[in-house]
Amino acid sequence: MRIVFALLIALIGCRPGADQAGAADNLQRHLDLLKNGTLCQKRAAVLALYEQGKKAIPALVDRIEDSEIAYQSTNVLASPVISSAPPDSQHDQFAGVLYAYVIELILARDNVSRDETVSCKFLLGLDDYVYGHGLILNGNELIKANDLSRIKQIYLRWWTGNRGKNLTEMRQEWQRLHRPLAGTEYRWY
Repeated sequence: MRIVFALLIALIGCRPGADQAGAADNLQRHLDLLKNGTLCQKRAAVLALYEQGKKAIPALVDRIEDSEIAYQSTNVLASPVISSAPPDSQHDQFAGVLYAYVIELILARDNVSRDETVSCKFLLGLDDYVYGHGLILNGNELIKANDLSRIKQIYLRWWTGNRGKNLTEMRQEWQRLHRPLAGTEYRWY
């Protein structure tokens, strides 16, 4: 009886740590799928990260400098209603751009469509895209891999100044154009 009681106490005592480890593994899995998954897996990852809201932002910021090319990401961030694309934009994205975009999505949308008819045709519901083309520009040029470390610094500075706010406040500020890249040489397009 004492052994059973001791095991029960040990299990109850270990549960919160196990939950945190499971959540961290789950977060890492979604980040990996966003970078390397199929379009269906990317969609599921974006929706899962979006659902985590503010909790996902630090992990996303931490990965913005990832200059590896994200598998199957050509035009994945571009709204399907846009019929043209800027020159030189028809290529897979840096993984860091996808991570930054999910931050923007979390900030820009109070909710996103989970419409199953969209399924794997598009990354998001037609009304959920935050920016028309889903590209980060430096001035009027597409960013290069070496821009990602600076973009990460900008997002990190923004996060440091805003992490004490609740998500509703951050969304209100985003709507008032107080966005992570505001006032820098970079902009979303």
